[in-house]
Amino acid sequence: MRAVDFVVKHIEDHGMTQAQAAAVVGWSRQNLWDKLNNRNPRFNTMLHILMSFGYELHVVRDDGLSPDCFDERDFFEVAKEKNIYYDDLEDLVAAMGHKLIIEEKPE
Repeated sequence: MRAVDFVVKHIEDHGMTQAQAAAVVGWSRQNLWDKLNNRNPRFNTMLHILMSFGYELHVVRDDGLSPDCFDERDFFEVAKEKNIYYDDLEDLVAAMGHKLIIEEKPE
């Protein structure tokens, strides 16, 4: 599932209005929906939205085997600096034999 679809599903599953969802993110209703309707927001935008709803991103091996030496923290720092489109980042990670996963933040 694409990250934008994940966010829209989260909003629907929690019975939130567009205004309530925007308040969680800290943006105007119009700004949030413009970003989501773009269908391919930039990495920093998507990261902010996901974190606002209590999720975090991780990079895992695509084959499901045990973790390897991939430096997730450094990778995300570069991703934030370059701020490429989120879908392009997913494609890049996939080309490296990994995938981005969205998980709930531990409490």
